[in-house]
Amino acid sequence: MKDTPRCEAEHALPEKQTIAGHRSANYTDASARRGLGAFAISAAIEHRWGGLFMLKAIVCNIAVSICFGSIAIPATAQQVVHALTGTVSSINSANKTISVFQDNGTQGEFSDGTSAKAHLSIDKKVALDTTAAEIFKKAGAYVVVLYYGGDQDRTAVALKNLGAGPFTSITGSVVKFDSKHAIQVADSSGETQSYKLIQDTIGEGYMGAVDGFKFQAQKGDKVRIVASKDDSGFTALFVRLM
Repeated sequence: MKDTPRCEAEHALPEKQTIAGHRSANYTDASARRGLGAFAISAAIEHRWGGLFMLKAIVCNIAVSICFGSIAIPATAQQVVHALTGTVSSINSANKTISVFQDNGTQGEFSDGTSAKAHLSIDKKVALDTTAAEIFKKAGAYVVVLYYGGDQDRTAVALKNLGAGPFTSITGSVVKFDSKHAIQVADSSGETQSYKLIQDTIGEGYMGAVDGFKFQAQKGDKVRIVASKDDSGFTALFVRLM
């Protein structure tokens, strides 16, 4: 009688159990294959949609960053042009400066803007009938100066010669404001005077220099007005919110 090798004897199974074992193994193999297939499909879907979700997340993050300024976008700031009145004291062509004795009693010095490359925010109608600062040569003229910059570093853009006069001025409180028509002002004594507003009027408001039809004021606002007078009354040449 042959001895059954130990390894075979240990693993020998009854026929029925062997068949059942094969079926179980086949079933297990098939299940495994189906499981692996399902996992592969799931992974593919997750990869595809996960990538899409990640792309959406990246786009959203970029949008949010732009909204909140996290990403720098090149932009050139515009200089707001303002206006004031005064008499031209001197013009220094060598230094490219213009000195103006301002109506507030102080001396102001302005660069004539020869080498300036600033982008300006200016009302085009305000610039009508003005002379570019770099070619203005009339010392002694009473003018409206259009400029930008702070008190210690101002650049004149253009000057408007208001002529020989005579001129009148008033500082007071607005009693009545009629846009595009007139402004009524009371001085410190309580006396009131009406002034016509025309498109050629230059107004200085909180947002810079504007033409007379765009200038806005409310009752009680403190203003300063420079005006001329003819048979029809006073016409505002310059008006400024104080």
